[in-house]
Amino acid sequence: MGKQSQRPVGEESAGEVVMGLRESFASGKTRSYEWRAAQLKGIIRMIDEKEENIMEALEADLSKPKLESFVHEISLAKSSCGLALKELKRWMKPEKVSSMLTAFPSSAEIVPEPLGVVLVISAWNYPFCM
Repeated sequence: MGKQSQRPVGEESAGEVVMGLRESFASGKTRSYEWRAAQLKGIIRMIDEKEENIMEALEADLSKPKLESFVHEISLAKSSCGLALKELKRWMKPEKVSSMLTAFPSSAEIVPEPLGVVLVISAWNYPFCM
């Protein structure tokens, strides 16, 4: 019998996570306002539910005082999500632009859409702030 993986249940490799994210993006579900808003609301809910754990981890890893963690990381992340929720429809709205005279009577617009999966790397001393 072959040797089985000793990875804990539910733990994926980075490659597996990226592959799953790319499949999710390719399905088209990330394009809708509803999906994006739900993701932002989920981040806010997670921060609210895990606030104490986040502050404890920042204190253990970086000796960051809880007040500093709250002010510089937790509240900034939540307010960023709140701003994104407030502005999301406007950010997603197509923008009319002029078209070339040779294409008359056509019209043109810029449609903001997600282009794929990205990796966001943060400053080491603000690991939670988005």
